Amino acid sequence: MRTVGVMRAKVFSPGSVEKDRAILEAVVGTAGGILVSEDELDGRLPEADIYLSMARKQSTLRLLNDMERKGRRVVNTTVGVARCRRDTSTMIMRQGRLPLPDGDGSNGWWIKRCDGAACEVHDVQYCHDTERLRLAIQRFEKRNIPYIIEPHVEGDLLKFYGVADSFFHVVRPQELASTDKFGNPFTNSVPLHHAFDHGKLASDMARAAALIGVEIYGGDAIVRADGSYAIIDFNDWPSFSPCRRLRQKRYSIMSFKEKLQASFKSEDTEEWIDVHFTRPVGLVLAIGADKIDMHPNTVTIISIVIGVASAFFFYSTDVVSNLCGVLLLMTANFLDSADGQLARLTGKKTIKGRMLDGFAGDAWFFSVYFAICMRVMPQQMPLIGIEWGPWIWILGFLAGIMSHSPQSSLSDYYRQIHLFFLKGKAGAEFDTYESQHAIYTSLPRKGAFWDRAFYFNYQNYCHSQEKRTPQFQRLMAVIKDIYGGADKLPQHLRDEFRKGSLPLMPLTNILTFNTRAICLYLACLANIPWAYFLVEITVFNMMYAYMWRRHERLCAHIVERIGKHE
Repeated sequence: MRTVGVMRAKVFSPGSVEKDRAILEAVVGTAGGILVSEDELDGRLPEADIYLSMARKQSTLRLLNDMERKGRRVVNTTVGVARCRRDTSTMIMRQGRLPLPDGDGSNGWWIKRCDGAACEVHDVQYCHDTERLRLAIQRFEKRNIPYIIEPHVEGDLLKFYGVADSFFHVVRPQELASTDKFGNPFTNSVPLHHAFDHGKLASDMARAAALIGVEIYGGDAIVRADGSYAIIDFNDWPSFSPCRRLRQKRYSIMSFKEKLQASFKSEDTEEWIDVHFTRPVGLVLAIGADKIDMHPNTVTIISIVIGVASAFFFYSTDVVSNLCGVLLLMTANFLDSADGQLARLTGKKTIKGRMLDGFAGDAWFFSVYFAICMRVMPQQMPLIGIEWGPWIWILGFLAGIMSHSPQSSLSDYYRQIHLFFLKGKAGAEFDTYESQHAIYTSLPRKGAFWDRAFYFNYQNYCHSQEKRTPQFQRLMAVIKDIYGGADKLPQHLRDEFRKGSLPLMPLTNILTFNTRAICLYLACLANIPWAYFLVEITVFNMMYAYMWRRHERLCAHIVERIGKHE
C-alpha cells in the first residue's frame, strides 16, 4: 500500500507547524510513506493508495476529491473536512442533539470565524459585554469574514483528541501551557477539575465525528460544576501533541530492559553480537540523544562522519592508528544502531531517515576500501615479490562492487521478507520496484528534490533485488493471484515459510556488518588488508550463493504447497 501524508498549509497551523508535522510524520513514517505539504504542490498529488490528509486549501481538497472518485482512500475525507466549518459542524451537532453552548450571554460572548479554522488572533474573540460584541462584529464584517456567536460557558476547559471510536484522550490545556496558540491567556484560566463522565464524553465525540464524517478529530469542551459539558470547538486532525507527550512519558518510565526489547526489530533477525553488545550500547546512545532532543537523522549524520573518518586510520600501517580506526568504525555502528532504536521508540521515522540510513553503510565501506587500496598499492604481493600497484584496485572492485554490495542488498531483502511474513507490512520495510517507481514518477519536480532523489535510488535498489529472486517473485505473484495479497496468506503457510527462512537469518547477519567488520579489523591489524578482499570474494560469496539457493528453493516449495492446498 502506497501512503502519502499531506501537510496542511502553514497559514492553517498558527503556532503549530512543527507539532502538526510531527504527528503526520510519525503516522506516515510508520506506514512507510512520504510526506508532502500543500504549500508545495504544483497542481497534482503523488500517486498513492491511501492519503492521510491535514489539507485545508480548496485546491488541495479538489485534488483529494479526485483521488476519492478514483477509489483511493483519503483520511480525513474531503466531505468531512468541509463539514468541520464551525457553522456546518455546529448545525450537524445540534441536529444530532449533542451538547453545545447555551445561555443568555450573561457571562459574555464568543465570536468566531466560521469559514475555516482560526488563522490569526482576531479570528476568535471573547467579548464580556454586548458593546464589545458589537465592535467585534463590525471588525469581522469589515474583514468580510463570516462568523458565528456563542454564549460563554463557565467551567473547566478540556481539549480532546480522538481516532474514530478506537482512541480518545482528554487534557486540560492550562496544565500544559499558560497561553493559547496565539499567546493569549486562557479565558477559563484555572483548572477546576470538575468531575464528568469520561465515557459519555468519548461516546458523544465519536458520534459527532461519525455525523460530521471524520475519523481523526480533536476539539474543546467546557465541563460545568454539575458535570455537564458543552462542545465549543470541533476540528479535523489536530497535532495530538499532548498524546505524544504521554507516549514519551510512558517511554521514560520503561526499564532499560523493556526499552531494549522494544527497540528490537524481531528476535528472529537480531544477531547475538547485536543483542548482547551493539543494541545495548546503541540504546544508551539513543537515550542520551533523546534527552537532548536530538533527532534520529542527526545521529545518522554523525555516524556517517565518524565512519568515513575511520578510513584515514586504516590507511596507515601503524597498529595504534588501525586500533583508532576500529574504535571509530565501531562507534559509527553503535550510532547506526542508536538512530534506528531512537526512531522506533519515539516514533520519529522519516523518509530522509531511511535515505540516510541506507547511505551510511555505503559511505563507511567505500571510504575504508579506498583507504585500503591506497595503503596496499606500494606493498608487495605475497610470494610474487612485485608491487600491488593498480591490481589492488581491481581486487577492491571485485570485493566491494561485485561482492559486498550484492551480498548486503540481498541479505537485507531476505530479512525484510522474513519480517514481512512474520509481522506484516507494519513490521518490515518490504517494498517493490513497481510501487516505488509509481511514487517516484508521481512526485512533483518542484519542492520534492530529496524525495525524488531517495525514490530514484530506492526503486533501482528494489529492482536489483527482484531481478535476483525469480522464485520469490513467482511466489508473491501466486499468493496475489490465489489469496488476493500476502496479508491474506493462511497462517500455516506463513509459519512454514518462517520455519524455512529462519535458518538463513544468521547468514544474512554474517553478510551485513559484524562478521565483515571483524574480518576487516583482523586483516588490517595483521597488515594484510588485501586478505580481507579475498575473504569477500571467496568465503562470503560462497555463503551468498548458498543463501540464495536455499531461499529460492524455499519459495518454490511454498508455491508447490499452495498448489496442493488449492
